Amino acid sequence: MRKAVLVLLLFVIACNGTVAGKEFSDEVSEIVERILNEDVKVNVQPGKLPSKAEIEQLNTYVNPVTKIVKALKARGLDNKEIVEILKRYNLGWDPRTGAAWREFKKPSEKELSYLKTLKPLSKNNNDVSINQISGQANQVMEVIPDDIYRGINTNLKPSEMRLESDGTVQHVITTHVGRTLVNESCWTEAGVVRWLVDGEPSDIWIFTFDNDEGQWKWHGTTNSSTFTNYIIYVTDQVDAWGYIYHIWINEEWVRSGHLWYRENNVDQANEVWTDTGSYTDDYGVAKHDDPFLYIQDYAVWWDDNVRTEWWHSPTNQCPVKEYHELEGSSWAYWTWI
Repeated sequence: MRKAVLVLLLFVIACNGTVAGKEFSDEVSEIVERILNEDVKVNVQPGKLPSKAEIEQLNTYVNPVTKIVKALKARGLDNKEIVEILKRYNLGWDPRTGAAWREFKKPSEKELSYLKTLKPLSKNNNDVSINQISGQANQVMEVIPDDIYRGINTNLKPSEMRLESDGTVQHVITTHVGRTLVNESCWTEAGVVRWLVDGEPSDIWIFTFDNDEGQWKWHGTTNSSTFTNYIIYVTDQVDAWGYIYHIWINEEWVRSGHLWYRENNVDQANEVWTDTGSYTDDYGVAKHDDPFLYIQDYAVWWDDNVRTEWWHSPTNQCPVKEYHELEGSSWAYWTWI
C-alpha cells in the first residue's frame, strides 16, 4: 500500500513538473516572439538623406536580443539557458561582451571548412607580383582621414563572382567600418562572399563579419541581379568593450557588436583570392550605389565633397578593376575582374 502511494505521489510530481515546464516554455516563447515582432525596421528612402530624428533612432536603438536577454534574466534563467533558447530562433549572444546577432539560412559545416579567413586590407603589397603575396588582391574606395564618419548606408549588387580551381577560389564584395589602434585592427563589415567547396562554387552568401566578436555570421543568399541595402552605424552607447554598433540589412537588424572608436574609417571593397596566381573573369560588374555617410548627428552623400581615395593592391598586375562617377547625389562604384 505504501509503495502504491509512493508511486502515485511520484507520478503526480512528474506530471506537475511537466505541466509547469510546458507553461514556463510557453511563457518564454511568448516573450521572445513578442520582442522580435516589436522590433522596428529602419526606414530607408532611396535618394533621400535621413532626418536627424531618424538618425537619433539608430543612435538609441536597442537590439531585440539584448531585450530578450534582459527579460529572461529577470525570470531567473542563467546565461547557458538563454544562449540555448536564442539558438532556437536563429539568434546569438555573447555573454562576455554582449555582442548579438540574428542569422537566417547559413552554410553547412562542410562549406564553412573551405572558407578563407578575412584580414585587414593593406596597401603594403605594392610592387609585388600577385603570385608572390598571400594570394589576395583588392580594389578599394576609402574615405580619408579615418576619424570623421560613424557609419554608412549603401546598396550593393554583386557580379556573378565566378570561381575556378585554377583561378579565383574566393570572392568578397563588402563594406568595412573600423579603425586601427596601436597596430591592431578592429573592424566590422557587411557584404557578399562566394568560395569553392570541393571545386564547386558555393551560393552567393550575404554575410557580416567582426574580427574579434564572432567573425562570420550569415543572413541568407542573393544573386548577381539584386541590390541589397546595408547600414552600419556606430552609436554613442559605450561600455567596457567599446562603442556599440548595429548593422541592418534590407531594413532589418542583423548584428550588434563593438568598435574601439565612434568615428572610423569607411571603405567599399572588392577582394579576390587565388591559389595559383591566376584569377577568373567575373562575366559581370559589381556596383556599390547611392551611398551616404553618417557624421555627428546627420548624414552626407558620399560625393566629391568627401575626401576619397581609390586604391588597389598589389599596384602591379592587380586583377580587380574599377570605375567611379557621380550618379545622382553620390558616387557610383563599379568593380570587376
